[in-house]
Amino acid sequence: MDGEEVSVWDVKYFNQVVPRASWQTGVVTSYSSTEEIWERPEIISYAPNTTPEESSFDVSLSGLVPSVTWTINTRESRIRDCSDLSVEDIACWANIITLNTETAKGPHVMEPGIRVTNKGFLIGFQHSHLLNFRDGLFGDSTYGFTGLTTRYLSDLD
Repeated sequence: MDGEEVSVWDVKYFNQVVPRASWQTGVVTSYSSTEEIWERPEIISYAPNTTPEESSFDVSLSGLVPSVTWTINTRESRIRDCSDLSVEDIACWANIITLNTETAKGPHVMEPGIRVTNKGFLIGFQHSHLLNFRDGLFGDSTYGFTGLTTRYLSDLD
């Protein structure tokens, strides 16, 4: 990349949220980034982008090496792409779930992904979630934050 040898990493997350008691999942916002160790790895592709409600579609990570593709089903929900790689180099997805549906009341899975280039010997992947739960359609609302999780991996260099 730009005349330099880099490693390419594909990370696909499996995120599941399960509301308890009468609570429903309203919005799950997921953030994915990398940690700067020697030099910040660069996100070159992420998926999905903004989607319509209740669709099934293929998403893919592309650039530099062959694409990686998988299928996402947004039953009773939609995804809003809130990423801005030009400012923060953070991929962000808000999964907005329709309240009073089976999806809002039960387990819900989201599978976003990023493709990253790295020039160092170690890479750190960061991931976090901001959660909004509602007590019924018109009840109380509460927020939760999972905290920032970082996983370090040695580069294959």
